[in-house]
Amino acid sequence: MKNAHISASRWFTLVAACAITLVLLSGAPASATNRVSGTATYRERIALPPDAVLEVRLDDVSLADAPAIELGRIRVENPGNPPFAFEISYDPDQIDSRHVYAVRATIRAGGKLLFTTDTHYPVLTRGAGDEVELLLRRVGAGGGGQSAAALGPLPVVAWQHAVGSRRRDVSRGKRASKLKV
Repeated sequence: MKNAHISASRWFTLVAACAITLVLLSGAPASATNRVSGTATYRERIALPPDAVLEVRLDDVSLADAPAIELGRIRVENPGNPPFAFEISYDPDQIDSRHVYAVRATIRAGGKLLFTTDTHYPVLTRGAGDEVELLLRRVGAGGGGQSAAALGPLPVVAWQHAVGSRRRDVSRGKRASKLKV
């Protein structure tokens, strides 16, 4: 009878350990899935042309003076209407907790860039999760619809540089503006 009790006790311990392991694994953070997911959208109420292509990248942007290192990318041809859901798989062995990772997106059509992200969207490390919402900005849609050439040339301005009581002309022109330092 004592041997049966020990076997039942060991069996119970084994079952409890398995249950605890399953609970811990199921409650693991989403980054354990080795995917970054989210949505990309833009504010303009316009439809994309049928040849539009959405690209979303996961990059290591740790080095300020070097190009970003691409860790994953998705490409969706004719993505439809926003918001666009995406999921990027990556190799967890390439993730270093000391590095900075970001997601960026572009939409192109006919070889032209239509929309792009202009904000840093951090993911994976330094408190950032593995889900992100991207807002893309329209490219080439400046305010007022006028190009710089349509505005005309800039006026010629002569500046005077004043240090203490001495003044020195920096440039010569019809109008003089003063800048005191």
